[in-house]
Amino acid sequence: MVRAVLFDLDDTLIESTSNYVKTMWRTCDNLGLARPPETLLQQGFVTWRDHVEAIFPEVVFEVFAKQYRRHAHEIPYLAIPGALETLDALADRQLGVVTNRGKDLCGLRMSQAGIGPERFDFILTLEDLPGAKPHPQALEPAVERVAPLPRHEILYVGDRPEDARVAQSAGVGFVGVLTGVVGPESFEELGIPRSDILDSVCGLPCYLRKRVVTC
Repeated sequence: MVRAVLFDLDDTLIESTSNYVKTMWRTCDNLGLARPPETLLQQGFVTWRDHVEAIFPEVVFEVFAKQYRRHAHEIPYLAIPGALETLDALADRQLGVVTNRGKDLCGLRMSQAGIGPERFDFILTLEDLPGAKPHPQALEPAVERVAPLPRHEILYVGDRPEDARVAQSAGVGFVGVLTGVVGPESFEELGIPRSDILDSVCGLPCYLRKRVVTC
Protein backbone atom coordinates (compact mmCIF):
# COMPACT_ATOMS: atom_id res chain seq x y z
CA MET A 1 0.00 0.00 0.00
CA VAL A 2 1.24 3.50 -0.82
CA ARG A 3 1.33 5.55 2.37
CA ALA A 4 3.33 8.55 1.13
CA VAL A 5 2.96 10.40 -2.17
CA LEU A 6 5.64 12.86 -3.27
CA PHE A 7 4.98 15.27 -6.10
CA ASP A 8 7.04 17.17 -8.58
CA LEU A 9 5.57 20.67 -8.90
CA ASP A 10 5.84 22.14 -12.41
CA ASP A 11 3.49 20.55 -14.96
CA THR A 12 2.56 17.96 -12.35
CA LEU A 13 0.55 20.06 -9.90
CA ILE A 14 0.70 23.46 -11.64
CA GLU A 15 0.57 24.46 -15.31
CA SER A 16 4.04 25.76 -15.97
CA THR A 17 5.70 25.34 -19.34
CA SER A 18 3.45 27.58 -21.46
CA ASN A 19 3.62 30.36 -18.87
CA TYR A 20 7.36 29.92 -18.49
CA VAL A 21 7.80 30.41 -22.23
CA LYS A 22 5.68 33.58 -22.11
CA THR A 23 7.70 34.95 -19.20
CA MET A 24 11.00 34.17 -20.90
CA TRP A 25 9.86 35.84 -24.12
CA ARG A 26 8.67 38.91 -22.25
CA THR A 27 12.05 39.11 -20.54
CA CYS A 28 13.82 38.81 -23.89
CA ASP A 29 11.68 41.60 -25.34
CA ASN A 30 12.59 43.94 -22.50
CA LEU A 31 16.29 43.15 -22.74
CA GLY A 32 16.38 43.42 -26.53
CA LEU A 33 17.18 39.74 -27.00
CA ALA A 34 15.91 37.50 -29.78
CA ARG A 35 13.18 35.14 -28.60
CA PRO A 36 14.43 31.54 -28.47
CA PRO A 37 12.16 28.94 -30.11
CA GLU A 38 9.51 27.47 -27.84
CA THR A 39 10.95 23.97 -28.29
CA LEU A 40 14.28 25.11 -26.86
CA LEU A 41 12.62 26.62 -23.79
CA GLN A 42 10.61 23.43 -23.24
CA GLN A 43 13.71 21.31 -22.87
CA GLY A 44 14.51 20.06 -19.40
CA PHE A 45 17.39 21.57 -17.45
CA VAL A 46 19.14 20.85 -14.20
CA THR A 47 19.15 24.42 -12.90
CA TRP A 48 17.55 27.52 -14.33
CA ARG A 49 20.86 29.36 -14.26
CA ASP A 50 22.43 26.65 -16.43
CA HIS A 51 19.47 26.93 -18.81
CA VAL A 52 19.69 30.72 -19.12
CA GLU A 53 23.47 30.80 -19.50
CA ALA A 54 23.35 28.12 -22.20
CA ILE A 55 20.77 30.03 -24.25
CA PHE A 56 22.12 33.54 -23.64
CA PRO A 57 25.89 33.19 -23.10
CA GLU A 58 26.36 36.89 -23.88
CA VAL A 59 24.09 38.06 -21.03
CA VAL A 60 25.05 38.45 -17.37
CA PHE A 61 22.79 36.00 -15.56
CA GLU A 62 22.01 38.36 -12.68
CA VAL A 63 20.78 40.99 -15.13
CA PHE A 64 18.52 38.49 -16.88
CA ALA A 65 17.24 37.07 -13.59
CA LYS A 66 16.36 40.50 -12.22
CA GLN A 67 14.29 41.32 -15.30
CA TYR A 68 12.69 37.86 -15.31
CA ARG A 69 11.55 38.18 -11.71
CA ARG A 70 9.81 41.44 -12.55
CA HIS A 71 7.68 39.56 -15.05
CA ALA A 72 7.27 36.48 -12.87
CA HIS A 73 4.46 38.21 -10.99
CA GLU A 74 2.64 39.23 -14.17
CA ILE A 75 1.75 35.78 -15.52
CA PRO A 76 0.01 33.57 -12.93
CA TYR A 77 0.54 29.82 -12.89
CA LEU A 78 -2.69 27.89 -12.32
CA ALA A 79 -3.26 24.47 -10.81
CA ILE A 80 -3.51 21.49 -13.15
CA PRO A 81 -7.29 20.89 -13.51
CA GLY A 82 -8.36 18.52 -10.77
CA ALA A 83 -5.10 18.74 -8.80
CA LEU A 84 -6.73 20.25 -5.73
CA GLU A 85 -9.39 17.56 -5.67
CA THR A 86 -6.68 14.92 -6.00
CA LEU A 87 -4.79 16.33 -3.03
CA ASP A 88 -8.02 16.32 -1.02
CA ALA A 89 -8.62 12.68 -1.94
CA LEU A 90 -5.12 11.70 -0.80
CA ALA A 91 -5.13 13.70 2.42
CA ASP A 92 -5.05 10.54 4.53
CA ARG A 93 -1.53 9.83 3.27
CA GLN A 94 1.71 11.67 3.89
CA LEU A 95 2.12 14.19 1.06
CA GLY A 96 5.22 16.08 0.00
CA VAL A 97 6.62 18.19 -2.82
CA VAL A 98 10.12 17.74 -4.23
CA THR A 99 10.99 20.36 -6.83
CA ASN A 100 14.01 21.91 -8.51
CA ARG A 101 12.41 25.32 -8.01
CA GLY A 102 13.99 27.74 -5.57
CA LYS A 103 12.03 28.72 -2.47
CA ASP A 104 11.11 32.22 -3.63
CA LEU A 105 9.33 31.38 -6.86
CA CYS A 106 8.03 28.07 -5.52
CA GLY A 107 6.01 29.93 -2.92
CA LEU A 108 4.77 32.45 -5.47
CA ARG A 109 3.67 29.80 -7.98
CA MET A 110 1.91 27.64 -5.39
CA SER A 111 0.11 30.69 -4.05
CA GLN A 112 -1.01 31.69 -7.55
CA ALA A 113 -2.32 28.17 -8.12
CA GLY A 114 -4.22 28.14 -4.83
CA ILE A 115 -2.18 25.19 -3.56
CA GLY A 116 -1.39 26.12 0.01
CA PRO A 117 1.57 24.64 1.90
CA GLU A 118 -0.83 23.33 4.55
CA ARG A 119 -1.85 20.58 2.13
CA PHE A 120 1.57 18.94 2.49
CA ASP A 121 3.63 17.48 5.28
CA PHE A 122 6.68 19.13 3.73
CA ILE A 123 7.86 21.01 0.65
CA LEU A 124 11.46 20.53 -0.46
CA THR A 125 12.90 23.04 -2.91
CA LEU A 126 16.28 23.19 -4.63
CA GLU A 127 17.92 24.59 -1.49
CA ASP A 128 16.89 21.46 0.47
CA LEU A 129 18.25 18.87 -1.97
CA PRO A 130 21.77 17.40 -2.21
CA GLY A 131 21.58 18.13 -5.93
CA ALA A 132 18.96 19.13 -8.47
CA LYS A 133 17.03 16.37 -10.19
CA PRO A 134 18.18 14.11 -11.82
CA HIS A 135 20.82 13.89 -9.09
CA PRO A 136 20.49 10.28 -7.85
CA GLN A 137 20.16 11.41 -4.22
CA ALA A 138 17.58 14.13 -4.88
CA LEU A 139 14.73 12.24 -3.20
CA GLU A 140 16.70 11.14 -0.14
CA PRO A 141 15.70 14.12 2.06
CA ALA A 142 12.04 13.34 1.30
CA VAL A 143 12.49 9.63 2.01
CA GLU A 144 14.02 10.57 5.36
CA ARG A 145 11.00 12.80 6.12
CA VAL A 146 8.54 9.92 5.72
CA ALA A 147 10.70 7.36 7.57
CA PRO A 148 10.23 4.75 8.89
CA LEU A 149 8.02 3.93 5.90
CA PRO A 150 9.65 1.30 3.65
CA ARG A 151 10.48 2.57 0.20
CA HIS A 152 7.92 0.39 -1.53
CA GLU A 153 5.23 2.38 0.29
CA ILE A 154 6.48 5.68 -1.18
CA LEU A 155 5.43 6.98 -4.59
CA TYR A 156 6.89 9.87 -6.60
CA VAL A 157 4.77 11.55 -9.27
CA GLY A 158 6.32 13.63 -12.06
CA ASP A 159 6.04 14.73 -15.67
CA ARG A 160 9.60 14.26 -16.94
CA PRO A 161 12.03 11.37 -17.42
CA GLU A 162 14.37 12.87 -14.82
CA ASP A 163 11.59 12.41 -12.26
CA ALA A 164 11.45 8.73 -13.14
CA ARG A 165 15.22 8.44 -12.87
CA VAL A 166 15.40 9.87 -9.36
CA ALA A 167 12.56 7.61 -8.23
CA GLN A 168 14.40 4.60 -9.62
CA SER A 169 17.63 5.72 -7.93
CA ALA A 170 15.79 6.07 -4.61
CA GLY A 171 14.05 2.71 -4.93
CA VAL A 172 10.56 4.21 -4.62
CA GLY A 173 7.54 3.80 -6.88
CA PHE A 174 6.92 6.16 -9.77
CA VAL A 175 3.93 7.41 -11.73
CA GLY A 176 4.41 9.56 -14.81
CA VAL A 177 1.86 12.18 -15.82
CA LEU A 178 1.37 13.55 -19.32
CA THR A 179 0.61 17.16 -18.41
CA GLY A 180 4.12 18.26 -19.37
CA VAL A 181 5.83 18.24 -22.74
CA VAL A 182 6.81 14.57 -23.08
CA GLY A 183 4.78 11.62 -24.27
CA PRO A 184 4.43 8.17 -22.71
CA GLU A 185 7.29 6.79 -24.78
CA SER A 186 9.76 8.94 -22.79
CA PHE A 187 8.77 7.03 -19.65
CA GLU A 188 8.46 3.66 -21.34
CA GLU A 189 12.07 3.96 -22.53
CA LEU A 190 13.06 3.95 -18.86
CA GLY A 191 11.06 0.82 -18.14
CA ILE A 192 7.96 2.52 -16.75
CA PRO A 193 4.95 0.38 -17.71
CA ARG A 194 2.05 2.06 -19.49
CA SER A 195 -0.19 1.27 -16.52
CA ASP A 196 2.00 3.60 -14.42
CA ILE A 197 1.60 6.52 -16.83
CA LEU A 198 -1.48 8.72 -16.29
CA ASP A 199 -2.98 11.55 -18.29
CA SER A 200 -2.78 13.74 -15.18
CA VAL A 201 -2.74 13.61 -11.40
CA CYS A 202 -6.54 13.40 -11.58
CA GLY A 203 -6.15 9.69 -12.21
CA LEU A 204 -4.02 9.11 -9.13
CA PRO A 205 -6.76 8.26 -6.58
CA CYS A 206 -8.20 5.62 -8.94
CA TYR A 207 -4.72 4.33 -9.73
CA LEU A 208 -3.98 3.85 -6.04
CA ARG A 209 -7.28 2.09 -5.43
CA LYS A 210 -6.51 -0.27 -8.30
CA ARG A 211 -3.44 -1.42 -6.42
CA VAL A 212 -5.84 -2.90 -3.87
CA VAL A 213 -9.19 -3.39 -5.64
CA THR A 214 -10.61 -2.79 -9.09
CA CYS A 215 -11.54 0.87 -9.54
